[in-house]
Amino acid sequence: MSVAKSYAQALFSLTQERAPGVPDAVQVERELEALALAIASSPEMTKLLGGPVVSSEQRGAIVSAVADKIGLSPVVVRAVKIAAEKGRAALFSQIHDEFVRLRVGIEGGLLGEVVSAEPLDVRDQEELAAAFQKKLGKKVVFKSKVDPSLIAGVMVTVGGITYDGSVKSQLQRARNTLAAAVVGQA
Repeated sequence: MSVAKSYAQALFSLTQERAPGVPDAVQVERELEALALAIASSPEMTKLLGGPVVSSEQRGAIVSAVADKIGLSPVVVRAVKIAAEKGRAALFSQIHDEFVRLRVGIEGGLLGEVVSAEPLDVRDQEELAAAFQKKLGKKVVFKSKVDPSLIAGVMVTVGGITYDGSVKSQLQRARNTLAAAVVGQA
């Protein structure tokens, strides 16, 4: 089991116990995402938390301050502080991803990834999720990434299968077809 998965599992287990003061899984998921985005959006913060100059106590204090500032629940603050003190701040995004995978899996769904040339709006993501739910017979929740090299279109990965509808792949297929035709004529 990966380190990120271990942290996610521990937090997820807390949400399932429904202990007083522990938010539900959806809230914890939102909080983990907010923290991961806050840290990732600051290259200085990422460097500071990952570097050897800052002590484990200082890393914990920095992450606690950021978590308090963005309004995370005390349970999540404690968990991420521990992770930061152990040098795991670089894993916050992966911890979030594993947490989402656990939550969606418990609900009988699948976590997928959609990569697009430009950011997709929420409605487009919902339509894509609905189409894949119909195709696969299970709820699908997508994590989005942006890769400008795709030019246009999307690449979707669900259940280990990638569906490539990007212009980049269409151009590559056309190039391969043309190269094969030219070689065949020689």
